[in-house]
Amino acid sequence: MSTKIEYEDGSVYFEPEPSETENLEYVYLLCDDYENGGYYPYRFFNRMCNGLIKAPFSRLQFMNNDEIVSTLEGYELDAEKFWMAVLFIYDWAENQFVKCVDIKSRSHGMLLRELLGKLGDDMGDVTIQIRKGRKNLDVHPMIKRDMIDALHAKLEELKRKGADNLFAYRSEDFKADYPVLSYKMYFATERLRELFAALERCRRIGKPKRRKGSLVSYNRMLLFARIVYMFRYTDNPAFLDSDDPLKGIMKDYRGKIPQTLSAIYD
Repeated sequence: MSTKIEYEDGSVYFEPEPSETENLEYVYLLCDDYENGGYYPYRFFNRMCNGLIKAPFSRLQFMNNDEIVSTLEGYELDAEKFWMAVLFIYDWAENQFVKCVDIKSRSHGMLLRELLGKLGDDMGDVTIQIRKGRKNLDVHPMIKRDMIDALHAKLEELKRKGADNLFAYRSEDFKADYPVLSYKMYFATERLRELFAALERCRRIGKPKRRKGSLVSYNRMLLFARIVYMFRYTDNPAFLDSDDPLKGIMKDYRGKIPQTLSAIYD
């Protein structure tokens, strides 16, 4: 049993026991590469014990999903540990785009890099206007070039200071919402990819051996598609039989997902 800690303000915190920590192994592996990732498994476990994760699927439903579990068995993965990782990824995706902070709008360097990337090297078709009162003032091409050069110089200055990716926010800034299921689908799939990469890096995963006549699929993207369908991020049954719909989402939304900071997994 996990250790239950009750505070004077009425809040309750749960700490995992050794056996529960063992079941969180895949969650730890996934979080290793994140700056504050060391805290994520404990926040997830505490939220789970406090009943704060309202997943549309249960552990029993996951374990009874023969298509998913059979694929995991082929990869020699522990279904219980994978279940915990899947529930964690669901909770992370759910909190990534609600009551969050939009990072890019709070970073000088990110905003500059995005703008300069869109402008490119050809300034011939770039128009800059300055409005004073009710009048629009055209900017001479020579001055326009000076303004663009100044933006490049500012970005280089931020890079030299190591501040090009810094962003500033306050606790009350966690109020942005992006209610787009495709964002969650993309985010969850990226985390699943990272999980498999971490499992391979740590040699926790086997190579499936195909058996004659077996209908088990070892297509990872199809596995991910079935998981996001279980998350109810789509009601398209094609996700259960083909990885094409998920591949389409990953292609269409590449580079279009808001860069956000979760209030839970920050």
